[in-house]
Amino acid sequence: MINTKKLIFLFLYVLSCGVLFAAPPLVTVYAAGYDTQRLEAGSTLNPVMHMQINTATTDTLNSISIQNSLGSSWGSGLTASEPGFSPLPAAIAPGSVTVWYIPASVTADTNVFDPASAQYVTFLACAGNTWGNSISGGWTVYNLGAIWVTVDILAFPTFSTVQFQTNGLSFASTADISHGEPAVPYVLLVATNTPAENLEISGASGNMQPEVSTDQDSIIATKLIFHNNSGSNSAPATISSISFSVLDVSSLDPTQEITDIKIQDADSGTNYGELSAPAIPSGLVPFSVPVAIDVPPSGIITANVVIKIASSVPADNTFSIGCVAPANITAYDTYTQKNVSIYAAPLFSFPFMSTNAVIKKKAVETDMTFDGSIIPPTIDKGQTNVALALLGFTNPGDAATANEEVYSIKISVKDGAGNPVVPRNLFSRIAIVSASGPPLTYGQKIGNAIENTGGTITIPLSYPVPVPPLGAPVSVSILADIAPASIYNDFRIIIDSAGFVQSRDRNSFASIPVVPSVQPPLSSSLAILSSSFKTTVTPLMPLNIYKGQASIPAMNLTFSSPLVFGGGNLLIKGITLTAKDNSGTGEDVSGLFTMITVDSAHWSGTYAIMPSSSQVYLPFPYSLTLSAANLTESISIKTSLQSLISAQSIQLQLASPADILASQDNEPGRAIYIYTAPGSAFPLSSGISYVSTETSGTAFTTYPNPFKNGGSAKLAYYLSENSTVTICIYDMTGSLVKEIVSKAAKSPGSHEEDTWNGLDKYGRSVLSGTYLAKIEVKNSGGTKQFSRKLTFIK
Repeated sequence: MINTKKLIFLFLYVLSCGVLFAAPPLVTVYAAGYDTQRLEAGSTLNPVMHMQINTATTDTLNSISIQNSLGSSWGSGLTASEPGFSPLPAAIAPGSVTVWYIPASVTADTNVFDPASAQYVTFLACAGNTWGNSISGGWTVYNLGAIWVTVDILAFPTFSTVQFQTNGLSFASTADISHGEPAVPYVLLVATNTPAENLEISGASGNMQPEVSTDQDSIIATKLIFHNNSGSNSAPATISSISFSVLDVSSLDPTQEITDIKIQDADSGTNYGELSAPAIPSGLVPFSVPVAIDVPPSGIITANVVIKIASSVPADNTFSIGCVAPANITAYDTYTQKNVSIYAAPLFSFPFMSTNAVIKKKAVETDMTFDGSIIPPTIDKGQTNVALALLGFTNPGDAATANEEVYSIKISVKDGAGNPVVPRNLFSRIAIVSASGPPLTYGQKIGNAIENTGGTITIPLSYPVPVPPLGAPVSVSILADIAPASIYNDFRIIIDSAGFVQSRDRNSFASIPVVPSVQPPLSSSLAILSSSFKTTVTPLMPLNIYKGQASIPAMNLTFSSPLVFGGGNLLIKGITLTAKDNSGTGEDVSGLFTMITVDSAHWSGTYAIMPSSSQVYLPFPYSLTLSAANLTESISIKTSLQSLISAQSIQLQLASPADILASQDNEPGRAIYIYTAPGSAFPLSSGISYVSTETSGTAFTTYPNPFKNGGSAKLAYYLSENSTVTICIYDMTGSLVKEIVSKAAKSPGSHEEDTWNGLDKYGRSVLSGTYLAKIEVKNSGGTKQFSRKLTFIK
């Protein structure tokens, strides 16, 4: 019977002996590189196989053979070879498959090939997808030494794969040549691109805002521009880290000033990397931001360096930030992970620093006052630049506080009953403008940009109102142009809540509360909208008039409206005229005129009864109507003088808007706003006439008399009907000096168009002295002659 315990003991003994006395493997083969690693065009010394020697004593390597036979198993079916071995793709440079040995005494064996430590052993001759060679005299190897095989790639290779395995090694003292060889080596791709070798750096330094606020985020401190200058066929260059230095006049740690730093694409906003507190190290040393930026061949990546300011940094502190030296940027070939060279682009140099920025305390609030009493009590349709309210803004911070700016103002518009007013039906323009100093429009809305629904209007300020600390209040006016066709009777503007006015820290654009001096709502006074029209005058009174003269043109008045209120009509029912002399003293109308006539395109009014007053009211026979279809009306006013008039000068005036009686047909009680054309104002005058001592029947006069050389004398006269006129100048001996007009046909009325300039009929200047001006008038009443003495002075 077999002893079971003895059998088990014997089995374990035999097993233990096998373990104790088994010979160690001579060669251990490792996979080189990594799957899909690229062997780039023109690259050299690419490690494709790695073996480690394991021997108790020295040995001699006599031959080595390798093969590239697994490409088809990966799926491409293209295994790389040297040129001339068709149909295998030409990819590996002829004679470039090289065997190297690195003794353990030189460097510990790692999975990284070090060309500086490698000793050349031999090259391997190509035979299709197999390379091999005998080593003349053998190569002595030692325990833990490393054997490497490298290849060079053609400058213009065919895309293919490399998966090298051993195909036989021979040593002098052992046949156990390989152990643990990878069943499927890494797939190495032969690529047509060349290695990435150069990364050129430029920047846009100097673009950080001059002031920043505590706790401010998203500050673009500077820009870094990366250019892969390795050639258009190169591999991408990958940037893995960028180190930054913070330079501070107070020598504060970065962590005292910056709580976050991002590297972002300047165009797309892609975040390439970020470092936040507490990961930002303390101390004035460069700190590294891990990034992942792939710069394509011949491509350019522009990256913003974006920072956030700490909330408790000392105010008025000045700092800058940037990349100081090429060593602060780590970059490598994307496919091979070999480092690339970093250098500054032409015309640029390290360091790439931001400009200095002063850190201010963030703004806390904007204080506001409101004055709505400045709105006029009565406003006419179409009136422009109407002041609706005055706002005052104050920054309560100290000298170390950031500036503030008001960037939007919203108002409600309501009528006297509290009903909403549609803004576009009331305003044709509304603006926020400076109330003092140089004129500046901060923001406005015009026409169709004004809200057409609801009862509020929001005015974004294209130029925000700056509010510095420790300064006087900044005042702005709300101005409006009233729509000519407005349908409203009255309105007021209201700021319903503090949120209707938007303010922010000028550095960070962070919103801050607006604090009114009194609790909202803040309301202006009520303004009454009036209908309106414009009055213009054409003075017609001749300079000289004569006693008893009839139908003397006095003035033309024109009334025009931009548009009648609410679709109704404006009715002009009469006017009041005031008679004055040339000094402005009132004249008794009854002693001046026998008659006044008013003519329009529709009717004629005659007024023969004159009051004993300086004023006369002329009611129109029919109202003049200004409507949407008839925006302009005109009247002509003429006067006839008393024969015994004693006044020496006369003018007629429309003294004020109250002298025009007007109303609106669909709302008679509505106020009517009457104004004049730009450049003129009430009173509107007919012009001044001087009354001759002559009557109109014997009217002939000269002025000025005497007159000087270089001037001229008017020869004024009055004709009661169509006449033929001859005027001549004689000297005191009766000799003819010059004929002014000869048998000229003249119309009835006053004439002042004929003059004498002191020249005789030959164009020569006459001597100083007295001359005689004679006029001959022929008409249905016969022939009349008049003469006047006229003195000429040199």
